Amino acid sequence: MNSKFILFFLISICLVALFISCSKKEIKKPLVTSKDELYVYLDSLERRYETACTEIQLTRWNMLSKEGPYDLNSSRAKLAAIFLDSTAHKIIVEWRNRSGTLADKLLARRLELWYRAFIGGMIEFDPEIIKFQNTLRQQISNIKYNYGGVSISASEFSSKLRNEKNSKRRKKLWETGIKHHQILVPELLNIITLRNIKAQAVGFANYYSLTLYLQAIDEKWLLKTLNSTEELSCREYVKILTSTKKKLRQRELDPWDVEFISKDIPILPNKYFPADSMRNILHRFEKGIGFNIDILGINEYIKEDAYTTACLNIKIPTDIRMLLSPTSGMHSYKKVFHDYGHALRGKLANVDFPILKCYGCVLGSYNPSFDDGTAKTHALFLDDSLWLTKFTGVKSKEFKQYITRRNANAIVQLRRSLKPLYIEYELYRNPSASVDSLEREVFKRIFNSTIDEKIPQVFELVPQYISEPCTFQNHILSEMIAAQLHEALASKFGDEKISNPEISQWLTDNLYLTGETTEWYERIRNATGKSLEPGALLRKLGIEHMMLLTEDDKK
Repeated sequence: MNSKFILFFLISICLVALFISCSKKEIKKPLVTSKDELYVYLDSLERRYETACTEIQLTRWNMLSKEGPYDLNSSRAKLAAIFLDSTAHKIIVEWRNRSGTLADKLLARRLELWYRAFIGGMIEFDPEIIKFQNTLRQQISNIKYNYGGVSISASEFSSKLRNEKNSKRRKKLWETGIKHHQILVPELLNIITLRNIKAQAVGFANYYSLTLYLQAIDEKWLLKTLNSTEELSCREYVKILTSTKKKLRQRELDPWDVEFISKDIPILPNKYFPADSMRNILHRFEKGIGFNIDILGINEYIKEDAYTTACLNIKIPTDIRMLLSPTSGMHSYKKVFHDYGHALRGKLANVDFPILKCYGCVLGSYNPSFDDGTAKTHALFLDDSLWLTKFTGVKSKEFKQYITRRNANAIVQLRRSLKPLYIEYELYRNPSASVDSLEREVFKRIFNSTIDEKIPQVFELVPQYISEPCTFQNHILSEMIAAQLHEALASKFGDEKISNPEISQWLTDNLYLTGETTEWYERIRNATGKSLEPGALLRKLGIEHMMLLTEDDKK
């Protein structure tokens, strides 16, 4: 037999076998064909998800505590493998679209969060975006600023800009920063365009709109709420601006002044917040409002050399850890109380399914504003006159002076958050817009001051645009949530809002127990009797206002 014929014959057999194999794959049955199979599939998927989240949280723990080796890229890769799995995504989409026929609200909720998480995860872990984002981060971190002929790092530069008392030197520093950032503006616009392309591929107008959807935030409601907050705080801000310009001996507030005038966040004297009393006061207070912390099992690790306090929900609810670095001062106390709020939410979540536990590892599975707002509720007790009198002995006169200074600073900080928020929002709507024109327009709107037209380049490239895109609203909303929850506590418990043991049950039932089984705004409405609106925050800041959102405007 001819060798060529034999070769041809063997190749033909291989091709037929390959065709049969491919045909079998094409007619392969779907992986999930029934509701019972869906339960099994989701349970398996969520075990993988929880394992990956736990590994990420352990990695973060080791980074902070220095207790073991860590490789964040490796731990994130396991989570990425889940959300880049097109087969798993297809199953979730198919069953989520059929969830109305399942007659199982909890199953439908799991599918909804998985649907959102897949959208968020596919973009967050997209190799093209990660590569682009990491390159930009590296470029920003490698920038060396020239100050007086000396090369300094970005953190040193920021510190000098905040603390430089001489206006002319501040201006020179600021212009140096703008000049260094200009070379990265095209890259920023490129990554915005790339994110928009990814968002548009899954049906959204732009990436900002997508991120709001993933957090169950109504875009129109958010804009109206922010605009209302801005407008209603304007009168008080103008008073602060007038006073500030007099102190600076200037006709206008310039962009290089903003960091300087807002750098000193008011605090009460450190003598009221000694380091060696921090845990005792925390435990005494939390026990007083009904949390049985002796049996809750929140693991507290004290490390004198730790540079920060942190809460890591390693595995919810069984492994909740707090890293404590006891230092004196009001800021340190607030940070510990804030993190303890996170720990309580993780420890008291009574849900069986990991996607509903709020691990906070991928956008779409939770709302960061709600998560942080409920934690800030604990920190906000430290701004309560009754709490301060009972636990620290602060005098009434000192408290009143502190509140006046705190409110003024908070109003400026609010506008500091609004400026980059509005700029970033507009850039995602129109990446081809002139960044300098946009900066001037928003600066004038927010700070009621005009940037000198003689300055050609004014756009400030905020690193958060790259590393934490579309997140500036989170701080504002979390402040609103904490303020509204505190008003509800005052309404329900009166002067016992710092000591009634029933408070723990109220917080647990409304905010912790059910995890992510319901939307965040429903939990706010259930706890406070109304949807989230800016009134409580404005009242906290001492701002009188007449206009409130109508029921139709609330979400």
